[in-house]
Amino acid sequence: MIIINNSSSAAASSAAFIGGAGLRRRRQSLWAHFWLFMLTAGIGNVFYGMHVSRWNRDRGL
Repeated sequence: MIIINNSSSAAASSAAFIGGAGLRRRRQSLWAHFWLFMLTAGIGNVFYGMHVSRWNRDRGL
């Protein structure tokens, strides 16, 4: 008989879905980077990247 203890991973995954749709890591959009590069000469890309990284870090993702 094989027993697999998944209580910690099950608890972690169920905790992610308590808020409804669940927490997913926010990805950076290629198109957002493209248009920010075209319209802001690349400065907008830095702020957009910082925003997405901060969003993921604040949620522990």
